[in-house]
Amino acid sequence: MDKLLDVLFEMERDIYLQHLYRIKIGCPPTDIPPSYQKRHTKGMNIPDTDCTKVNDLLWTVISQADNTRTTYYYVSKLSDTCNFEHCFVKCVELACLQLCDHLYFCTCADASGVCKHIHKVHSLQERQVMRSHGLIEEEPQLNFLTPQTLLREMILKILRTKRKN
Repeated sequence: MDKLLDVLFEMERDIYLQHLYRIKIGCPPTDIPPSYQKRHTKGMNIPDTDCTKVNDLLWTVISQADNTRTTYYYVSKLSDTCNFEHCFVKCVELACLQLCDHLYFCTCADASGVCKHIHKVHSLQERQVMRSHGLIEEEPQLNFLTPQTLLREMILKILRTKRKN
């Protein structure tokens, strides 16, 4: 029983120290880390035309840093859903909802687990799902799928349907 209590106290101490560290670096405890948000934003800035679907599990993404546009990264899908019970770092943006580092793998040098290429590919996948369910219409480039954009799309669809009737 004493050993169990020691382990629980150690876990509580580690969680508290992690909480203090996040406050010290300016990241609110319930927020995603700023570097994660930065990767999301950079990923949304990648043009859709720079991503090519090879098959259902593989995409190529042109490097944004290479001006010759000859460097490609490969993003492969590992799973549809995260199978880890204690996976706490997930993207909270609507365009990448529920994205975590257990879903994809990228060949780029970013060691974070979820690079900008993965954010882009996942957002394209999410858009495809929304289109297939009729939530949004086809649009050339919806890089920033925000709640406002989604609401606008849904309202436009309702208005178009009412005009037809």
